[in-house]
Amino acid sequence: MNKMKQIEIKEKIDLLNDDGSLQKAGFARHLYFNYDSSKIKRKLRIKEWDFYQIINDDYCLQMNIGHITYISSVSATLFNLKTGKRYNIGVMKLFQKIEMEKNGEKNHALEYQNKNFIMKFLVNDNVRTLSLSAYNKKHQNFEISLELLGIENSDGMVIATPFRKKPQCFYLNYKQNLFLAQGKVIINEEEFIFNRSNSYGLLDWGRGVWPYKNEWLWGSGTTMLDTGMLFSFNIGKGFGDLSNATENMLFLNGIAHKIEEVFIDYDKNDYLKDWKFTSSDHRLNLIMKPLYDNYTSTNFLIIAMKCHQVFGFFSGNFILDDGRIIEVKNMLGFCEVCNNRW
Repeated sequence: MNKMKQIEIKEKIDLLNDDGSLQKAGFARHLYFNYDSSKIKRKLRIKEWDFYQIINDDYCLQMNIGHITYISSVSATLFNLKTGKRYNIGVMKLFQKIEMEKNGEKNHALEYQNKNFIMKFLVNDNVRTLSLSAYNKKHQNFEISLELLGIENSDGMVIATPFRKKPQCFYLNYKQNLFLAQGKVIINEEEFIFNRSNSYGLLDWGRGVWPYKNEWLWGSGTTMLDTGMLFSFNIGKGFGDLSNATENMLFLNGIAHKIEEVFIDYDKNDYLKDWKFTSSDHRLNLIMKPLYDNYTSTNFLIIAMKCHQVFGFFSGNFILDDGRIIEVKNMLGFCEVCNNRW
């Protein structure tokens, strides 16, 4: 089998040409791409967001600030992975664009505020502070205060992806998985605690111009190994032209290990059946036993989003760049299948 092309970007480079096309497709371990949105020609197709997810043995918290040029979307969702009980609060505004940071690795503050809703993401070196104070018409009161502790100068998964036959479409994505979370969520009178001993966070930072219709698969999991080292994986496929690089990476204590194409076998008629994951370079072999399908469906004017985000327990093995084998058993993570028009 021929080895898959994996173009790595190792120094700073402008993301876009002057005509709005992607200058060079490939992956990186840090955000070396200079994202200049003024070069984008298709202004009405811009999509930008910062999305955080924190999970422990019982709960998943998701927080998002973003926009798709003509609609802003800011939200927080907490749901129980065992019972499916969920809480949600959010704001969507037509013709409201949020000024987003150009580099998700640099120190910065991102904030959205209106009368009854204040969400802030603060980045200070390897510490990220997430907060929310919000109230809605359903008499729900949300108070969130979380600190995500990362590994200093940790590698991340960065990929610049083009789209076939659409030269002015691209996707710049930065994912960081190695966060330990500490803090609490208060919803009305209920309190939900996240401790660093078993609570893991991730960042999905996206900037791009996409076609109207798109679909993807994305999976991730993080755990503390018996050795005391933090381990994580990120896998994905189905989105854009991945002939120059994939987003498939393993992370051990802040060091990234690149793998090639990942194959994901699942039952489209029953998302709660076992999932199987393998890779073209034979460095990933996993079975996920589903726990909960966080299915979401949104229809808002010309926007339609359907996503099966399936959480479950992963068991199997990974092979690092140096040949070491990482064995996992009942590692909590997820894989999602999304089909969107937005």
